Amino acid sequence: MNERSLHVGLVDTFAAQSFGEPGQRTFRVFATTHSGEVSVWMEKEQLVVLGEAIGEMLQKVPDSQGLSPASTASTATISGEVAARAGSLALTYDEAQDGFVFEAANLQDATLRVQSLSFLLDRHQLAAADDEIQDIVAASRPRCTMCGQPLTDPAHFCPPSNGHARVQAPS
Repeated sequence: MNERSLHVGLVDTFAAQSFGEPGQRTFRVFATTHSGEVSVWMEKEQLVVLGEAIGEMLQKVPDSQGLSPASTASTATISGEVAARAGSLALTYDEAQDGFVFEAANLQDATLRVQSLSFLLDRHQLAAADDEIQDIVAASRPRCTMCGQPLTDPAHFCPPSNGHARVQAPS
């Protein structure tokens, strides 16, 4: 195993989570193994793109694939919690393992000295995470239809309208 990369193999659980109130939330994906937990913290935009990637991946990979992954690569045993903030994310389907590989790279604030970490997921875990991400995104603050910025108060300044449009959050 490369000391700069951590592959924890097939995880027991995988979930997308948010904490806090809209506008002040933090986001992560959380996975558990038989020996520990992995938290990958990310920006909301990264979570949104991950949700889109999951949806596309589930459509492209036939329903009969990814149901019973077998971890064939060398995997690390972790104890306790491993946490990091992701600089970049990747999601692939590994035909040899018949599973989906989630990878977080360019890690910052990592509790271990690694540059990337990855784990193996099955189709059901990925589909459940897709639903969770959609729920998290739906709970976000409403966006201005003209500029896309969050509507946080009644005095929204909208650059495309030069400040002349009166855009209000839906009630």
